[in-house]
Amino acid sequence: MEFLAKKIFPELPPLVEYSLTPLGEQLIELFWKLNDWGRVLLKHFNDELQFIINCNLYNCFFCFTLIIK
Repeated sequence: MEFLAKKIFPELPPLVEYSLTPLGEQLIELFWKLNDWGRVLLKHFNDELQFIINCNLYNCFFCFTLIIK
C-alpha cells in the first residue's frame, strides 16, 4: 500500500521526483474533510467560549458548570 510514487532518474546530480499514487490522492481528500470538520469544531468551541467570556463568570452558576465539564 503506497501513498507516494518515487521516480529516480539516472543522471548526475541525482534527480528524484515524487508524486501521489491514486491512494495518496484519496488520502488528500480525507485530509481536506478532516480540515473542514476541524473548522466546524473550532467555531463551536469559539462560540461556547465567547458565551462564557461575555457572562459574569464568577457569579454565574451556569457558566461555572460549562467550565468544569
